Amino acid sequence: MKLWLIILIIGFTVLGGLLAFQVHWFWSLVLLIPIGLISLWLYDFTQNESAVRRNFPLVGRFRDVAAWMRPKIHQYFVESDTEGRPFDKTQRDIVYHRADKTEDTSAFGTLLDVYEEGYEWMNHSIAPIDYRNIEEPR
Repeated sequence: MKLWLIILIIGFTVLGGLLAFQVHWFWSLVLLIPIGLISLWLYDFTQNESAVRRNFPLVGRFRDVAAWMRPKIHQYFVESDTEGRPFDKTQRDIVYHRADKTEDTSAFGTLLDVYEEGYEWMNHSIAPIDYRNIEEPR
């Protein structure tokens, strides 16, 4: 878990406990929220992990939340992984994996309908022919 998230959770827990005993702590909460947002902005602005969060501090975090929520919404309400235009989710995942220098292949088949009209593939031959017997294309 990220350090800033742990600090934020502990801070709100302590402040919530104090708020339960004294209403005057409410004003501390009103002051600490902007201080927390400013410190999060400074962290985003100075970090080197994500160019989006560095260029768009705080707002860039919405992209991370949207990317985290996307599969959940996508699975039930939108489209399949192969229907997106101009690039479907499968193609975008390959680009993201290659940019992160992680494994960009998936095992155990495909999501594509290989029996669909216009889908082409090559089969391996058990008994290959001699290349000298192949006719030249004209």
